[in-house]
Amino acid sequence: MNLYELLGLKKPCTKEEIIATKKKIAMKNHPDKTPGQKVTRKKSSDMAEITRALRILTDNELKDAYDSHRKHANGMQIFAEENEAENKRVQLEKDRREQERQAEELRKQHELEIQQEEEERQNADKRWIDEEEKRRIEEEEKLLSIVSLAVLEL
Repeated sequence: MNLYELLGLKKPCTKEEIIATKKKIAMKNHPDKTPGQKVTRKKSSDMAEITRALRILTDNELKDAYDSHRKHANGMQIFAEENEAENKRVQLEKDRREQERQAEELRKQHELEIQQEEEERQNADKRWIDEEEKRRIEEEEKLLSIVSLAVLEL
């Protein structure tokens, strides 16, 4: 959490707004305003963070350095987010190309399988035709020999 959010301030804010917030926090957390309430480590730690934030934001040099650092950090975060988005875009493009390559490979494999099936079907048809032709020739030879025997007997 940044120091402005810790104090409930919106950036940009004036030094007067920071001082007014400092007074509100001091009044709210003053021991005389909360008698009998135990000071826990958490509350003490929270107050230390609030005190640190107020010290930085009320000192012009520290505030300028903090704001400059936050601006640089935000710029770096934006750069990192843009870089991450670009990396995701590049990865998506690689994935798309890989899917297209795989699809093309599958298409070629399918075409090869179809071609092989067609060749097998043509070979089976040729074998069947050859077998039918052989049977027809055998039948004709039988008929021819029967006819030849009949002619010889006459």
